[in-house]
Amino acid sequence: YRPGETVDFSDSFAIQLNYDLYNLEHTPDSVLTLDTAFGRIARMVYHGSPDQKPSDRKAAEPHANVVVPNVVHYVWFGKKKFQLHNLISIMSVQQQLKASIMFHTDQEMESRYWAEAKLIDELTVVERVAPNATLGETVEDTILQILRENGGIYLDTDVIVVKPFETLMKYDVTMGRSPRGLSFSTLFARKKAYFVQKLQKMRRAMSEGYSWDELALDAAVDRPDLVHVEENSLSRPHLSEWKDPSLLFIENDSSWSENYAVKLFYDSYAQDHNQYDIVNLRTTFGQIARAVYYSSSRLIKDGSQPRLYPREDYVVPNIVHYVWFSCHDFRFHHLLSLLGVHRYVRPEHIYIHSDCAPSGRNWDEAKEKIGPVLEVVPAEQPEEIFGNPIHNIPHRSDVTRMEVLMQHGGIYLDWDVFALKSFDPLRRYDYVMGNEIAGLNNGVILSKPNAEFLQIWYDNYRHFDDGKWNFHSVMEPWRLAYEHPNLIHMELTSLSRPDWTDWWDMKRVWNEDHHEDWSEAYAIHFIYSYHDQEHNPDDIKRMRGTFGEMARWVYYGQKEPIED
Repeated sequence: YRPGETVDFSDSFAIQLNYDLYNLEHTPDSVLTLDTAFGRIARMVYHGSPDQKPSDRKAAEPHANVVVPNVVHYVWFGKKKFQLHNLISIMSVQQQLKASIMFHTDQEMESRYWAEAKLIDELTVVERVAPNATLGETVEDTILQILRENGGIYLDTDVIVVKPFETLMKYDVTMGRSPRGLSFSTLFARKKAYFVQKLQKMRRAMSEGYSWDELALDAAVDRPDLVHVEENSLSRPHLSEWKDPSLLFIENDSSWSENYAVKLFYDSYAQDHNQYDIVNLRTTFGQIARAVYYSSSRLIKDGSQPRLYPREDYVVPNIVHYVWFSCHDFRFHHLLSLLGVHRYVRPEHIYIHSDCAPSGRNWDEAKEKIGPVLEVVPAEQPEEIFGNPIHNIPHRSDVTRMEVLMQHGGIYLDWDVFALKSFDPLRRYDYVMGNEIAGLNNGVILSKPNAEFLQIWYDNYRHFDDGKWNFHSVMEPWRLAYEHPNLIHMELTSLSRPDWTDWWDMKRVWNEDHHEDWSEAYAIHFIYSYHDQEHNPDDIKRMRGTFGEMARWVYYGQKEPIED
């Protein structure tokens, strides 16, 4: 492999290259001018002559500006489970590329992580018929047709984008390497690119047993001016890793961060990970997953620090805070939330922090039943935090609740939370939140004034992005809880959902033929927008199911149906 050195192999039957030891990255074109013994061997075998010669093939050149549309295409055919790594792939596109995302599928998707993916504004689901295998059609045929018609970037659903693609989008077509040729896992193409059309034409003559990767490499060797080839940076950092792609799930190597993208080969080598176990997963995949899902590749500590213990006395004031921004109807479930707090938490004060005081029949009933304990406190909507603009009212509410709790301490509740029993056992902890399936639920928070965990969380809003829906309010406190387990007490099931396995199946709460056990819950967070129907004191009397039972418990003080 040393330039200028000659090794006589003319009398040898075979040559052992030990190629993997040297992590070399050669192509058919690169060996044409390679002044090494390996270059002579490679030219003899591949090109038919050991003689060194300049390549007469011109390499693809970038345009001055981007020519590939900033649109990412995924294809998903057949019934299979949409897993965390699939969500992370889409999230990485959203974070690094700011691209439109077209998800081509023949399926009605259902899963916890798909529900989270659908919250990404850039994602559009496109109905597409699966390729007909009986006619010899393949997924690659679909990929090429999509790119020929629309242009853009195709990604496998286990490809993670690591950094922006702008440099590669200046070529008409870009592909990465694979062990057998050029990989279809990440493919860039401008609309009607000639190289894509060439692949489609060559495919018609492709013999049985010949792979798409080999076909693409042959096309690139024939016309290197039509395609830019990235040797390593679109799949694995080192060519030697192709020998064992499972290393991503065994070793802990940070060299992936220099790639444009990383191909996981997840289905072949990994288990079904979730957002909890990646927190302290000591592998390269763990780094990548945390970098996307939690915006930090650092290991989130595994609880080896001492946990937060309760104190002998109450440290959380028995006052309850709500936030009510903008003028809107005060509905029956808002009344139920207040009555549940008044009946079971028995706070000294219930403060409504508002820029438009509630009104109407339900509000009048709340004032009548609760009395002077209930008080509206004027509050302005924050428009920025640490210089970062806040446009969404829910995000303004997130910031306000944190600032109120830092100043006064107490219990914060969302308006679709029902308190079901006294919170006193939790008031002995400095800071308390409950789990939800995507992180920690900020719809119920107990905090002493200036709790250290709350200050750390609030300080992280220096990096606030109003475009990320639940990242700062739900996912970020989850990450911080694992870094500071001695500063927070987490209630796994009693402050959000009573051990219900599927957070996203909200219909069960309103199903009158179904009953969930909530007997151990301090509170339930309904996320009422999933139901959004109006109720009243009369119809909950005989309403069957979980919601009817809890509504009666809050309003009438009994679970059983009430007959007139």
